[in-house]
Amino acid sequence: MVEIKLHNPKLRLVVNLTLAVIFSAFFLFTVVIIARDCIRAHRLEGRVAILKDDVLKKQEALFAAERKSEQTRARMTPREMVEASLQLQDQRQKLSGSQKQLAALEEQSERTSRLRLLHVYWLLFTLIGCPIVFWINHALNY
Repeated sequence: MVEIKLHNPKLRLVVNLTLAVIFSAFFLFTVVIIARDCIRAHRLEGRVAILKDDVLKKQEALFAAERKSEQTRARMTPREMVEASLQLQDQRQKLSGSQKQLAALEEQSERTSRLRLLHVYWLLFTLIGCPIVFWINHALNY
Protein backbone atom coordinates (compact mmCIF):
# COMPACT_ATOMS: atom_id res chain seq x y z
CA MET A 1 0.00 0.00 0.00
CA VAL A 2 1.14 3.49 -0.77
CA GLU A 3 1.25 5.69 2.26
CA ILE A 4 -1.24 8.51 1.99
CA LYS A 5 -0.87 10.88 4.89
CA LEU A 6 -3.45 13.31 6.21
CA HIS A 7 -2.45 16.03 3.76
CA ASN A 8 -4.32 14.30 0.88
CA PRO A 9 -7.78 13.15 2.06
CA LYS A 10 -9.24 12.99 -1.49
CA LEU A 11 -6.64 10.46 -2.58
CA ARG A 12 -7.24 8.48 0.61
CA LEU A 13 -10.97 8.46 -0.17
CA VAL A 14 -10.31 7.28 -3.74
CA VAL A 15 -8.12 4.43 -2.48
CA ASN A 16 -10.77 3.37 0.05
CA LEU A 17 -13.54 3.50 -2.54
CA THR A 18 -11.42 1.58 -5.06
CA LEU A 19 -10.73 -1.16 -2.51
CA ALA A 20 -14.42 -1.30 -1.60
CA VAL A 21 -15.46 -1.56 -5.26
CA ILE A 22 -12.88 -4.26 -6.00
CA PHE A 23 -13.92 -6.39 -3.04
CA SER A 24 -17.63 -5.82 -3.69
CA ALA A 25 -17.23 -6.83 -7.33
CA PHE A 26 -15.24 -9.92 -6.41
CA PHE A 27 -17.81 -10.81 -3.75
CA LEU A 28 -20.73 -10.45 -6.17
CA PHE A 29 -18.87 -12.34 -8.88
CA THR A 30 -18.17 -15.20 -6.48
CA VAL A 31 -21.78 -15.30 -5.24
CA VAL A 32 -23.05 -15.46 -8.84
CA ILE A 33 -20.60 -18.26 -9.66
CA ILE A 34 -21.66 -20.22 -6.57
CA ALA A 35 -25.33 -19.79 -7.48
CA ARG A 36 -24.62 -20.97 -11.03
CA ASP A 37 -22.70 -23.98 -9.69
CA CYS A 38 -25.56 -24.85 -7.31
CA ILE A 39 -28.07 -24.73 -10.16
CA ARG A 40 -25.82 -26.84 -12.38
CA ALA A 41 -25.23 -29.36 -9.58
CA HIS A 42 -28.96 -29.60 -8.88
CA ARG A 43 -29.69 -30.27 -12.56
CA LEU A 44 -26.95 -32.89 -12.75
CA GLU A 45 -28.21 -34.61 -9.61
CA GLY A 46 -31.68 -34.76 -11.16
CA ARG A 47 -30.29 -36.26 -14.37
CA VAL A 48 -28.21 -38.76 -12.36
CA ALA A 49 -31.28 -39.84 -10.37
CA ILE A 50 -33.30 -40.35 -13.57
CA LEU A 51 -30.47 -42.29 -15.19
CA LYS A 52 -30.00 -44.46 -12.07
CA ASP A 53 -33.67 -45.39 -12.23
CA ASP A 54 -33.29 -46.17 -15.93
CA VAL A 55 -30.25 -48.37 -15.31
CA LEU A 56 -32.04 -50.17 -12.48
CA LYS A 57 -35.06 -50.85 -14.69
CA LYS A 58 -32.85 -52.10 -17.51
CA GLN A 59 -31.00 -54.40 -15.11
CA GLU A 60 -34.26 -55.81 -13.79
CA ALA A 61 -35.55 -56.32 -17.33
CA LEU A 62 -32.30 -58.03 -18.36
CA PHE A 63 -32.35 -60.37 -15.35
CA ALA A 64 -36.00 -61.22 -15.97
CA ALA A 65 -35.30 -61.90 -19.64
CA GLU A 66 -32.31 -64.10 -18.74
CA ARG A 67 -34.37 -66.11 -16.25
CA LYS A 68 -37.17 -66.50 -18.79
CA SER A 69 -34.69 -67.56 -21.45
CA GLU A 70 -33.13 -70.15 -19.17
CA GLN A 71 -36.50 -71.53 -18.15
CA THR A 72 -37.79 -71.86 -21.72
CA ARG A 73 -34.50 -72.88 -23.34
CA ALA A 74 -35.39 -76.58 -23.42
CA ARG A 75 -38.60 -75.89 -25.34
CA MET A 76 -37.07 -73.44 -27.84
CA THR A 77 -36.19 -74.14 -31.40
CA PRO A 78 -32.70 -73.18 -32.60
CA ARG A 79 -34.11 -70.10 -34.34
CA GLU A 80 -35.93 -68.95 -31.18
CA MET A 81 -32.74 -69.48 -29.19
CA VAL A 82 -30.80 -67.26 -31.59
CA GLU A 83 -33.50 -64.59 -31.45
CA ALA A 84 -33.58 -64.73 -27.64
CA SER A 85 -29.79 -64.56 -27.54
CA LEU A 86 -29.78 -61.50 -29.84
CA GLN A 87 -32.41 -59.80 -27.71
CA LEU A 88 -30.40 -60.45 -24.56
CA GLN A 89 -27.27 -59.13 -26.27
CA ASP A 90 -29.16 -55.99 -27.34
CA GLN A 91 -30.41 -55.46 -23.78
CA ARG A 92 -26.89 -55.92 -22.41
CA GLN A 93 -25.54 -53.33 -24.86
CA LYS A 94 -28.25 -50.85 -23.90
CA LEU A 95 -27.54 -51.44 -20.23
CA SER A 96 -23.81 -51.01 -20.79
CA GLY A 97 -24.38 -47.73 -22.64
CA SER A 98 -26.62 -46.43 -19.87
CA GLN A 99 -24.08 -47.43 -17.23
CA LYS A 100 -21.30 -45.58 -19.08
CA GLN A 101 -23.52 -42.53 -19.39
CA LEU A 102 -24.36 -42.74 -15.68
CA ALA A 103 -20.67 -42.97 -14.76
CA ALA A 104 -19.89 -39.93 -16.92
CA LEU A 105 -22.72 -37.91 -15.34
CA GLU A 106 -21.64 -38.90 -11.84
CA GLU A 107 -18.07 -37.81 -12.64
CA GLN A 108 -19.35 -34.49 -14.00
CA SER A 109 -21.50 -34.02 -10.90
CA GLU A 110 -18.50 -34.70 -8.68
CA ARG A 111 -16.37 -32.18 -10.61
CA THR A 112 -19.12 -29.59 -10.26
CA SER A 113 -19.29 -30.21 -6.51
CA ARG A 114 -15.52 -29.78 -6.17
CA LEU A 115 -15.66 -26.58 -8.20
CA ARG A 116 -18.50 -25.27 -6.04
CA LEU A 117 -16.40 -25.97 -2.93
CA LEU A 118 -13.49 -24.05 -4.46
CA HIS A 119 -15.79 -21.10 -5.12
CA VAL A 120 -17.02 -21.22 -1.52
CA TYR A 121 -13.38 -21.00 -0.43
CA TRP A 122 -13.02 -17.95 -2.69
CA LEU A 123 -16.03 -16.41 -0.99
CA LEU A 124 -14.54 -17.06 2.44
CA PHE A 125 -11.25 -15.54 1.31
CA THR A 126 -13.14 -12.46 0.16
CA LEU A 127 -15.09 -12.15 3.39
CA ILE A 128 -11.97 -12.59 5.52
CA GLY A 129 -9.54 -10.77 3.23
CA CYS A 130 -11.59 -7.61 2.82
CA PRO A 131 -11.47 -6.52 6.49
CA ILE A 132 -7.79 -7.46 6.69
CA VAL A 133 -6.89 -5.32 3.66
CA PHE A 134 -8.98 -2.43 4.98
CA TRP A 135 -7.33 -2.76 8.39
CA ILE A 136 -3.85 -2.71 6.79
CA ASN A 137 -4.84 0.28 4.68
CA HIS A 138 -6.17 2.06 7.78
CA ALA A 139 -3.04 1.23 9.80
CA LEU A 140 -0.77 2.60 7.07
CA ASN A 141 -2.71 5.74 6.24
CA TYR A 142 -4.35 7.06 9.40
